[in-house]
Formats: sequence, structure tokens, C-alpha cells
Amino acid sequence: MSVPRYVALYSPEDPNLILSVRLGSTDRASVEFKDESEILGEALEPEAAHRTDLLPRKLVYSRDYVREQSCGGDIASILATVKALLSRDG
Repeated sequence: MSVPRYVALYSPEDPNLILSVRLGSTDRASVEFKDESEILGEALEPEAAHRTDLLPRKLVYSRDYVREQSCGGDIASILATVKALLSRDG
């Protein structure tokens, strides 16, 4: 589900590109930012940190995924997710 206030920050081509792909259960951003709440919890201004740091990086990953879709890429993403889940502390 897309949050309108964040979609408003997308570049002009992003909505048609990124939102054209059905959401999956995981992706590179999910793995890299698995501790997003902790990252934002440490920021002086969490909303600003999300808008200026995390969201732009997530959009790069989303653009790359749409442009380079492949079964192998999906399998790699699933394996990276499993590895991240198994390596979590606690």
C-alpha cells in the first residue's frame, strides 16, 4: 500500500514505473532496512530522516527491481530475506 504523502515525493516517472509492479512479500529494501524503526528511532527528526534518507534509497531499489526483473533476482531476494531473518538477534 502506498502512502500518498510519500508518493508525492516520487520523481515524475516513479508512480508509473514503481506502482506498475505488484507488491511482493520482500525486496532489497526490506532486507537492508529490516531495522527501520530503530534507525528512525535514533534520528533527531524521524519523519525528515525517512523522507530525505531512507525513502530515496528505497526508491532506487524499487526502480532497479522494476527495470531488472528476473526469476533469479526474486530468488536472491527471498534467500537474502531468509538469511536476514535467521541472523536477527534475539
